[in-house]
Amino acid sequence: MKKLRRLKRYIAGRMSSVCTIKCSSLTRAECDSVKIFLMEVAKSCCGSSMVLDLLTALQEKEDIGGKHQDAAMMKNDTSNEPVTCILQLDHMRSKAKYLKTIKAWCEELDLVGRIVFCLRWIFLFLQGSADDIKMYIQRNKTQCVDVNSSGKPCKERLLSVLYQGNQQNKFSNFEVHQVENITEFKTWMMSCGLSDLFKDIIEPVTSR
Repeated sequence: MKKLRRLKRYIAGRMSSVCTIKCSSLTRAECDSVKIFLMEVAKSCCGSSMVLDLLTALQEKEDIGGKHQDAAMMKNDTSNEPVTCILQLDHMRSKAKYLKTIKAWCEELDLVGRIVFCLRWIFLFLQGSADDIKMYIQRNKTQCVDVNSSGKPCKERLLSVLYQGNQQNKFSNFEVHQVENITEFKTWMMSCGLSDLFKDIIEPVTSR
């Protein structure tokens, strides 16, 4: 964490150029790895101010500093086990563009699930490996997926992760699903074998 904080302070002070990454706590190879990672994030920032996006992406990158797991940790690693994640999207002005992006990412990351529209709420159910879901969330937060009220590209800054845990896979592909009311939503989740998640995760959100 000390390495990460020092590197974040350095980048925050030198954000006008991310062509060079230097940090006394990191090796040259580690600095080069961070540089490549940040340059890839920067390419997706659509020409807008990218300080927050780069710092957020950097904070979520857990392998800075060359963390090495011993044999016991590797044995217990569950990053590739299937998990279910429920995200809440704040809005979707350019629905066709946003959905096209979501579908493309899910296909690329080998994720399945449903995006459910219910009244004023938008929920995204994803199933796949923890690493792939983490990558999806990072993209959804840091890349332009929608347009703002002025029609300019914008990011989903208000995306919320409502749940992530081990669940038996309920879906075999990715589809868009529309329900007309909360009762229909509950019925659909019961048919998917997710009634417990409706009670614990969805109901508290829709009852606010």
